[in-house]
Amino acid sequence: MNDNLEKTIVIKVKIPQKSKLKFKIICTEKRVTMSYVLETLISQWIEDNFSINNFILEPATEECEDLKGYISESLKTSFKITCIEKGITMRFALYNLICLWIQKEYKNVKSNKLKSKKS
Repeated sequence: MNDNLEKTIVIKVKIPQKSKLKFKIICTEKRVTMSYVLETLISQWIEDNFSINNFILEPATEECEDLKGYISESLKTSFKITCIEKGITMRFALYNLICLWIQKEYKNVKSNKLKSKKS
């Protein structure tokens, strides 16, 4: 994803503590960095014509913590422009991308556990 010569900059979002923990656990289980996942989620969202149809989650009002990663400067700029064009904040978009990814990954884990029980 990120050309090693390109400058990387921080991107962060406040998410509930439980979601942050789930995100970190899934990243660890998949043996990928949080930065890699964030960069992949943002890149895929932009490449997929940045649909916000699945974005229904408002950032939580419960106690939140910063989740941060590092992405290429050009990707962050593209992400910012895309969010402005859609009339949403980067925080809203990133929060939804992370939450949707966590939901998808947990469904995959449950599905795999069911398959292994049947075997």
